[in-house]
Formats: sequence, C-alpha cells, structure tokens
Amino acid sequence: MIWPQMQNRWVIILGYTLSFAGLAACGVGLWLLLSPAQYRATARIEVNDEMIWVSNTEIQEYLKVHPERQIAFGYEIDFPALVIFRIQSDAFLSNFVAQPKLNDALRKKCFSGMPLNIAKSIAFIRNRLRFARAPYSRFIQISFCSEDPEVAAGVANALAKACQNDRMEIGRQNRLNGIKAMEDELQKEQSDIQAKQKNLEQLGKQFNVPNPEPAEELLKTNYPPYFHAKQELQKKLDFHKILQDKINSEKSNFAIPKTTMVYIIDVAQPPKLPGGPNRLLGVGLLFLGLCALCGSWRLIRFRPK
Repeated sequence: MIWPQMQNRWVIILGYTLSFAGLAACGVGLWLLLSPAQYRATARIEVNDEMIWVSNTEIQEYLKVHPERQIAFGYEIDFPALVIFRIQSDAFLSNFVAQPKLNDALRKKCFSGMPLNIAKSIAFIRNRLRFARAPYSRFIQISFCSEDPEVAAGVANALAKACQNDRMEIGRQNRLNGIKAMEDELQKEQSDIQAKQKNLEQLGKQFNVPNPEPAEELLKTNYPPYFHAKQELQKKLDFHKILQDKINSEKSNFAIPKTTMVYIIDVAQPPKLPGGPNRLLGVGLLFLGLCALCGSWRLIRFRPK
C-alpha cells in the first residue's frame, strides 16, 4: 500500500509542475505573439581618440565604474568606452530629451500625446538604447528600438548628432577654462611685474644708479643688486609677452569649431523589417506550453488510485 501512495504523490507533483511550466511557456509565447513589432535602427560613429576632449568630471565618474582603469600614476582611458558611458549618463540624456522637437516626437508617437516629463523620457530612451563595438575599435554602433521605424531612425541619428555636439561643447568648455587659467596667471604676472618694477626703482635710488644707465657690463660690475633685479624683471616681462600672445592666439582660434572628435560614419535608416519580438519562438513556446498542460492534465486525471 505504501508504494502506490508514494507513486501517486509523485505523479501529482509532476503533473502540477508541468502545468505551471506550461502556463509560463504559454504566457511567454502569447507575449511574443501579441507584442507589437519592434524596429531597430542603427547609426555608426567614429571616435577620434587622438583629438577628443574630456572633462575631469566624466573621467572621475568613469573611473568610479571602471576602477581597473586606474593606474599607479594616473589613469588609462578607453575613449570610445568613455563616450558610450557618457551617452548613457543622466547628464547627457537629460540634455538630450530636453530638446523640444525630440520631446514632441516622443510624446506624439510613443505616448499617445500624453505629457512627458524628463525622468520618463530618460527611462524610455535608456531602456531602448543599445551599443555595439568591436574590441579596441574606434567605431560605435548606436541602436534604438521603437514600434515606429521612423522614430527608431530619428532617435538613433539624434543621439549620434548629440554625441558629436556634446564633445564639441566639452572641448569648448575645456578651452574656455584653459584661457581663464592663463588670464589668471597673466594677472598674477602683472602684479609681480609691478612689484619688481617698484623694487628696481628703490634699488636705483639706494645705489645711486645714474640715468641714463651705464652699459650692461658696468652695471653688472658696479651695481650687482640692481643688475640682477633688472634681469629678473626682464624675464618676467618676456614671459608676460609670451603668455599674452598665447592667450590672444587661443581666443582667435576659439571661434573655429573642432568637429574631428566624433565622426558620424553611417546615418540610421528606417528599418523595413522588425527586429523583434521573435514570433517563431512565440509559436514554439505556445505549442510546448499547451503540450505540457495537456500532459499535466492527463497525469492528474488518470493517476493511479
């Protein structure tokens, strides 16, 4: 009597297990069959890692996620990977989805005209955004999925263009910061020059240096403190001129845009065929689920008494 009871129990367990598995398979299969078609559009960019500008903030954020890039005396950056990291960041996507035209297109075609906030837009973009890149390659594929092929291509191209503009803006800010640092240094040099000029005048009075000054050799021999102070002042004046010329050169070149940091190689085209969901897999899972449900029903219905 014990053996038939144990056999009956295992048959019931197996039957219910098959029924749960069948229900799960049918659910996934129906989801794959009934879900709207998804179109994937891809734009391709090239990162010129010899010309790219990066900000200290994004480097620090990148190193938090990729500490293996930290080395003994600094860091080693995979610039294409840094660009991918930047595109997925909240800072980039918040600026991207804030574009009025893009937001209007998403609201009309993806949210049935409902109001669209920044957080919802970022989540929508991030969930449908994919990247592909061969190891050690400078080429990045930016793909976007949507139920509308036009939206898929439009967002992929907009992301590629936004990435290019983002690099230009980072470069612009870095150049502005560099000019500001040089101007601060120039201001400091001007203060030093004024102090050294005043000190030179005092030394001239202290040592009764004649006016006009004697030749350099006589000045060096007869008035060494004044001579050395004058040399230091001249060094400051020469450096001041070099620094001023460099600032003027940077300001004149600032208006020239640098577009060689990111190239848009391939523009995304609206796909003609959907990339998913996998209808064939849905049919297969639905069939297997129904078979499992039938098998579980037979096991439970005709189990040994």
